[in-house]
Formats: sequence, C-alpha cells, structure tokens
Amino acid sequence: MTNENNDPRVALVTGGAGGIGQGLCRRLAADGFDIGIAYHSSASEAESLARECEQFGVRACPIKTDLADPDEVHAMFETAVAEFGGLNVFVHNAATTVFAKLGRASYEDWRRTFAVNTDSLYYALGEVSKRMADGGRVITISSLSVAACLPGSASYSASKAAVEAITRVAARELGPRGITSNCLQLGLVDTPSARMVMTEASFEPIAQQSNLRRIGMPTDVAGMVSFLAGPDSSWLTAQTIRLDGGFAV
Repeated sequence: MTNENNDPRVALVTGGAGGIGQGLCRRLAADGFDIGIAYHSSASEAESLARECEQFGVRACPIKTDLADPDEVHAMFETAVAEFGGLNVFVHNAATTVFAKLGRASYEDWRRTFAVNTDSLYYALGEVSKRMADGGRVITISSLSVAACLPGSASYSASKAAVEAITRVAARELGPRGITSNCLQLGLVDTPSARMVMTEASFEPIAQQSNLRRIGMPTDVAGMVSFLAGPDSSWLTAQTIRLDGGFAV
C-alpha cells in the first residue's frame, strides 16, 4: 500500500508465521502496511496468513528464510524490496533456543541459538541501513529472560541481551536519518509454542506474579508494535520497553 505521497508502506516481519508473528502481521496489515512474512518451515501457515492480511487491502508475501544463513538474510530483504518497492518497518521477531544447564548444551545448539536470534539481526541491520527509507522503524523482540536469568536459559538470555544492545547501536547509527530503533522485552505470551513446553497448570502461577494477574496475548504485543511502527513514536528510540503485565522478577 502507498501513502498520500504515493510512497510504499512496507513492513518485513521475521518469524511471521509463528504465534506472536501472526498477530504482528495482522495488525500491521490492518494499519495499512504491505507485509513480508519471513518464515522458516511453516509454509502453509505463512500462505494462509498472507491471504488473511490481503483482506485488509494490502499485499502480503511469504518469504522462506533460514535466518542462520547470512546469504538468506540478504535474499529476504532482496525479495521484500523487489516485491513491494521499499521498506519502512523491520520487525525482528524470530527466535529459537534449547534450554540446558551451563555447559550441557551442544556447541551446535548454542551456535544456532545465536545465529537465529542475534547474528541474523546484525546482518539484517546491515541490509536495513542500505534499504530502509528515512523515517523508518526497527523493532526487535527480546525476553524477560534477560532480567530473570532462569536456570537453563543461558544461551537464550545471552542472545536476547545481545539483541537489546544491538538495537541501541542501531538507534545511534540510523537515528540521523530519522529511523528509530526500539526493543520490546516480553514476558510470557500465550502462543502455541509456549503451550508446547508448558502445561496449562503452569500458566496460572506465572500470571499471578504479574500486576495484571494474566499472561500476555499476541494482540498485546501487536498493539505496541503498531505504536512503534506509527507516527506517534517518532521521538522514541534506543529504548528497551518491558511488556510483561508488571511481572515481578
């Protein structure tokens, strides 16, 4: 979709076919952005989501990407810009991890966690610096795990701490062009992937540790991303915003 000056309004979302990612894509489509839906293996979900996003009158394109491969990160941006004619918003949402006590994760698991969560952001922001329109938005997703430092979360927590730092560096480097760069540090969000590793009974104690007595929903995250992607956030940058319902760490 284009704005009143006939310029494209384009958002690229990694992990777009996942539980949180789907919510982000739907909301940005409703806000009038054409959507590049980067996904790793959920082809049918990405295709279905693209058709759903198009119901808002925008264009949507699933882009299969292995974020652990810098060449595929480059190709992801090439595809999005070729498809839509520009880039205004980049959301780094995809993540992976294997939970293991210190020293017990394999080297391959440790490296893939950083490759997908952190290395990909580094290479993606190199593409952003060349391709994003002035006044654009970089939005990254971190985790309360950085603050909570739970046993077994070393690789995930460290990779997300690096995401927060890289986001602030991007704010410095891209800020002179009016591009903001902010990070959302999320508490527990109710997604299919969360329910694969947690039981229903384990959700309630976590909810009770928050001021709002509930865990998050993808729509909670989508609402904040919508704000960060919009004009009202133009003076907000270099921030890590904790979005967790007031969780007591």
